[in-house]
Amino acid sequence: MPLLISDLKTLLTSGPELNISPDYLELENAGPLFHRFFKDGQLHVKDKSADLEALIAEGKVPINGQALSNAHIIFIADNAGKYLAGIRVDVTLLPEGAGLPSEIAHVPAALDPLERGPLHLVFGIEPDGSPRVGLGAELLFPTQATEPHPYVWAYPPAKPTQPWNFFGFFKDVSLDSTDQLNKICSGDFKLPDGVPSKGLTLSAMALDVVPGPDVVLSSPGAMSSQWLSLGIGLKLSGQWEIWPGVLKIKELDGSFAVADPRGKPTISVVIGGRVNLTEAIDVDVTVMLPGKSLQGSLAGTLRVGALLEKMFGEIPLLENLTVSRLVLAAELGSERGYFLDLDLEHLSITESLQLSKVGLRVAKEADKVAATISAAWQVGKTALTVTGTWSSTGGWIFTTNSPDPGITLTDMLSAMSLSTPDILRAVSPRLTTLNLAYQPTRRALSIQAKTNHFSFAFTSFLSS
Repeated sequence: MPLLISDLKTLLTSGPELNISPDYLELENAGPLFHRFFKDGQLHVKDKSADLEALIAEGKVPINGQALSNAHIIFIADNAGKYLAGIRVDVTLLPEGAGLPSEIAHVPAALDPLERGPLHLVFGIEPDGSPRVGLGAELLFPTQATEPHPYVWAYPPAKPTQPWNFFGFFKDVSLDSTDQLNKICSGDFKLPDGVPSKGLTLSAMALDVVPGPDVVLSSPGAMSSQWLSLGIGLKLSGQWEIWPGVLKIKELDGSFAVADPRGKPTISVVIGGRVNLTEAIDVDVTVMLPGKSLQGSLAGTLRVGALLEKMFGEIPLLENLTVSRLVLAAELGSERGYFLDLDLEHLSITESLQLSKVGLRVAKEADKVAATISAAWQVGKTALTVTGTWSSTGGWIFTTNSPDPGITLTDMLSAMSLSTPDILRAVSPRLTTLNLAYQPTRRALSIQAKTNHFSFAFTSFLSS
């Protein structure tokens, strides 16, 4: 039976030392891996500290061929958080130690363009049961005295020809400017105008690299290592008023993505953060550069009538909305415009005309505002799909096509609490197309309908 996470937490809190056998972990392939790297096949951690929430233990660990050194152990829970599914052990290698296993000893040379500090041996059991042996490297960036060092690590790829994916998230490393990133890769690391350049910190790094072959096994002329891509994550300070008076981004972060970093680097920039649309509505956004395309979304349920009026002006029918999804997008280049996509549980056109499963888009380009709706409308036993359009120069127009053989006029009018005109009651024609025009100021609902034989129209003035 797999090890219960509750039992593991009890063990992690029992005393200053931790002793774990592979049998205790109940992980397939843990036994051979532990015997390869630990004396007696046992994980011994001295001067232990533990984070029960993150399932992490830290302390001093001896490995075969090396004395005690700093270690970071991550216990991986299953998706339900109930049982142990894997483990990862990260041990700092000492200069007088045995070093990396022979099969990966050539890999650090791929990182030679970076000034490296100590190497780490990383090994463990993945949730799929596979044993893995990889490595990590501390980077002496931006200076040798920087503490803590940025740190990246990787397991070997599935195939020898595939790249190693080194990555790391670490405590923020202070930078004087983005120009210091040229120590990692030459290029124009420039933040967009308006983004504060002070208070920069490096928080993440990713590097896809194909190491050159083992120098012992390689033949003369063998290809050296290749850097395929580089990613750099930053935390930024201050705010970015990306659209003065309309959109301001706070809690900024940024990232640079570099293609062909050691050849002809191409750098793209993404800025992320949070836009405060109203006091109650925050949207997490990303801005893709150089085009300044902004996208953001918010999950949850909230009322956004006041927000729509603030961003677009008053739009009839939308004063009191409860939405389950909100997406914000904007083009902030030379031709500026923005829109909101909303999912609504229902929308009331009139007291008797109720739409459900509503998708609403409201957009503003230059000085023009337009809104479109796609929704479901239940008429008797028939579910219809309704589309609606509104512009700042007109009212709402709703259109629906009736599935064959078509709904009856009586059913349609009954759904809206309207009576069938005497001249049509006896015929009760089946409708194939239905257009509804609603004028909120006049409380007038105009109806145009078509059958296979004729068309007709009438207007209903609704009571206040």
